[in-house]
Amino acid sequence: NYNAKLIIGTSNPEIEGILYLSLEELILGKGYGMFKKALANIAAEEDIIKVNQAIVKLFSLQNVIKYITILDSDKIIDQVEPIINNLEISLGAHFSNDLKISLYIHIGCLIERLVMKEPITSYKNLEEFTQCHRQFIEHTVKSFSVIAEVYKVELPVSEIGYIYDIVHSKIRDMKNL
Repeated sequence: NYNAKLIIGTSNPEIEGILYLSLEELILGKGYGMFKKALANIAAEEDIIKVNQAIVKLFSLQNVIKYITILDSDKIIDQVEPIINNLEISLGAHFSNDLKISLYIHIGCLIERLVMKEPITSYKNLEEFTQCHRQFIEHTVKSFSVIAEVYKVELPVSEIGYIYDIVHSKIRDMKNL
């Protein structure tokens, strides 16, 4: 009864004439091109981006729920979204779905650590990191400014170092930041 263009799931139902995209490929960002192509004639590009973001956000929420103990995980995910978007824009980079999910989970847990006054205070070569990555630190502090204000917390450079490591693991050309 439906004119399906794409099936997203965990196992391929092998329906002739309908593209299949594994959820894992979509989450990892490997299938985004197929996702975008399948929906190109029926949805605007901005709507396709929104659907992809909603999938990433929902997947991240399911993972954050496992780790957040005192804060509302739905609220945290909503608060983390603009941090990631601002960071992506300020760095002038495109974050893959798997990078966004890693950041959602890490930053969600980070906010709880800050609220509980239990931040990670050590980071390898902290002084060197601070000197070499001032611009990344500034972008991150600015992206976190709303959270810092809402929860009355300060983001230590040591925590920024771990965010840098996560981003740098997926985007190699960040040496100048």
